[in-house]
Amino acid sequence: MLNIKTDLKLLITILLILFFTFILGTIVDKILKRFLYRGLEHKDFDITGFKFLKHLIITIIYILGISFALIQIPEFKIIGHSLLAGAGVISLIA
Repeated sequence: MLNIKTDLKLLITILLILFFTFILGTIVDKILKRFLYRGLEHKDFDITGFKFLKHLIITIIYILGISFALIQIPEFKIIGHSLLAGAGVISLIA
């Protein structure tokens, strides 16, 4: 049976998680871009490696945020846990 109050609370929780994930991803992107532009002054700075690291970090942030949002939905709890486990393995490898 549908419970409007519970469903609305779940929807608000998921939207808040996704909103803060987007905000955190944007903030990290801006911070890492500052480091990139500061590093351009040094000739021995590897721009390609830094851009790859920046994209990897932002991707992990988005995977974690989406995983936490999926865990809130009982039907998608297993998928959320799988994504979190995969993100943990990715962060250990990288």
